[in-house]
Amino acid sequence: MVQMGDVKMHFNQNFFDTVLKEPGIDGLCEEKAKQALQIAVATAPVVTGNYRDSLYVEHVEFKHRNAWQVVSSEEDYALAVEAKHHTLANAMRRVT
Repeated sequence: MVQMGDVKMHFNQNFFDTVLKEPGIDGLCEEKAKQALQIAVATAPVVTGNYRDSLYVEHVEFKHRNAWQVVSSEEDYALAVEAKHHTLANAMRRVT
């Protein structure tokens, strides 16, 4: 139960668990992640191209929902690039 001021709300967690894992919702999330990937690849800073070429979309399952994430196989280097250039964060903001 959630309470904000005088309003009390009860969420049916089973409903949301079902809806957020539906193929249609999952497909929409995958589509948006792929859009973010395209934007990130197009706007990534390029010195050697390793960071840009390491970006990919990954499906992740959580307890209450599934997700699609844009990630990099160059973990340490990607953190440094993201901290300086915000490539993935900016790409997510531009997804329509």
